[in-house]
This record gives sequence, C-alpha cells and structure tokens, in this order.
Amino acid sequence: MIRLCAGQAPGQPSLPSDAAALLNWDGDVIPSLDILGSRVCVVASLNNSEHERRQIEGSEGALTDAWMLQLEEGRGTEIDAPAQWRPSPVIITGVLAIRQTWRAALTVASGFAAFCPRAVVLPKEEARSSRFRLEAGICGVGIISRDAGAASLLQPPSPFAVSNVNRRLVHRVVEEAVYERLLADLVTTK
Repeated sequence: MIRLCAGQAPGQPSLPSDAAALLNWDGDVIPSLDILGSRVCVVASLNNSEHERRQIEGSEGALTDAWMLQLEEGRGTEIDAPAQWRPSPVIITGVLAIRQTWRAALTVASGFAAFCPRAVVLPKEEARSSRFRLEAGICGVGIISRDAGAASLLQPPSPFAVSNVNRRLVHRVVEEAVYERLLADLVTTK
C-alpha cells in the first residue's frame, strides 16, 4: 500500500506517489526530505516491532543527533566502526531523485546506493536518452519519465540486497531522519 505523507492534498495527483506505484514500492511516500545534502522523495514504512519496542521503553521519538545516537547504541566514540546496531525503526523501500537533468538526478541517487533501491524521475526528453539508460543500468538506477503530469517506467532499478553486516553510523542517521519524518506525519494525520 502506498500512502502519501503530509504535504499533498488528498485526491490530488502526486508524481512521487505515481512513481512509487510504478516501481511497486510499498510504504509511506515522503515527497520531500532533505537528507545527506539533497532533497529526495523517500518511500518507507515503520518497522513495527522496533517502533513498539521504543514506545514501551518510553522513547521520545527519533534520535537524529549522531553523537547521541552513538552513545545510545553503546558505541562510544567509534564513529566509523561496524556495529551490531539495534534494528532500524524504518524499512526504507526506495529513494526517488526528481530532477530536470540526468546528471543532477544521478548524482543525488548515487548518494543513496548503500541504503535502498534508487530511481530518477526526469522530463521525457532526458529520460529517453539511450546513453543515460545505459549508464543507469550500470549504476543500478531506475528511470521514470514524466510528461504532462503522467509518469512511465522506462527502466526498473537493480534489486537491492539489505545487509546488516556493514551498517555504520551513517545508516543509522539516515534511518532516524526518515523515522522522525514518519512519526511527524503520523501525529499530523491523527
């Protein structure tokens, strides 16, 4: 199920929701989130067991401060050490980079290669370039074409294998930022 988070009126067409549906990405669509220095659309859902554990423990919400996150997780000051982190509070289904040019979209999408499947949403003229489609295939990035409010899937992203083996602090920071936004949207919709 795809649900649009705050920022879009119900019943209005939504490019992020349409793109997520084309990719068969389930979850809540966060149409605009500033993370890792870029504005992206994130499709994610709560990891209910971790969310419930946090509620039972009386957690106040997402822990978005990297230093506090390390201390909370018992990692001390080992910033780049691999960790057996607690489970993520969210399941990130995918990231969409909605841009006007291929290079800008690919640059943003590439920054999320370690987290989830990625796709770019481009104007029809950019999206249909055979050179860009070849490069997208090499990078594992999907391409969605948009034209006059309609979106079409030109190339799906490569499958993504979730691995907890090499998770690092940056993974947790991204997960907590997405969790924070999902929690805010849950409060808004209640």
